[in-house]
Amino acid sequence: MCDIIDERGVELADSLTQEAASHIVANDPEMVIATIDELLRLRAECARLEREAEWLANQASLLDHDTIEHWRDAARQAVAVEEV
Repeated sequence: MCDIIDERGVELADSLTQEAASHIVANDPEMVIATIDELLRLRAECARLEREAEWLANQASLLDHDTIEHWRDAARQAVAVEEV
C-alpha cells in the first residue's frame, strides 16, 4: 500500500519521499523539457565564451609574449574584483 498521495489524490511509489513526490508532481513534462533546453543552451554559451576567452588570451600573449595562462589569470582576477 502506498502512503504518499499527491494533492490530486494520485498514489506515488512507496520509495519516494514526500519532498521528492511533491517535486515530481509540481514539475510537468513541458517545464522539465524547457528547463533542460535552457540548461543545454547555457552550457553551449559557456563553452563558446570559454573558446572566445582562450582565443583572446592567445592573441594577447602573441602581442607581448606573456603566457596564455598569464592572461587567463588576469581575466579571472578582473572578473573576481567586479563580482565583489
